[in-house]
Amino acid sequence: MLRTLCDSVVLHASGAEDGLCHHAEPLGEYTARAESRNRLFALAGFALLGVFLSLYIDFESARLAWLVFITLPFALAGGVGAAQLTGACSRSDRSSVSRRCSASPNATASC
Repeated sequence: MLRTLCDSVVLHASGAEDGLCHHAEPLGEYTARAESRNRLFALAGFALLGVFLSLYIDFESARLAWLVFITLPFALAGGVGAAQLTGACSRSDRSSVSRRCSASPNATASC
């Protein structure tokens, strides 16, 4: 929504011909968000390239490196799903453990 508003303001202001040397330039939150998004995508691209190069160096084969590289998202999704199913990632478990340990006068090392 912010992008459409910014684009419409720039479009409207660029069509104004009042003889003055003014131009519309998006500033503030929109510009900062766009710069952050571009930086994030660039760093993610470099990270993916680094992972692929590491696999290539390890396997010494582009085909094997590519096969492992394209399965990494599925492995990540499977790991997160398994953690959710087993309850290893539940916030309520961690908070109940910390409450139980702080309330118990004889707290054990397992807390």
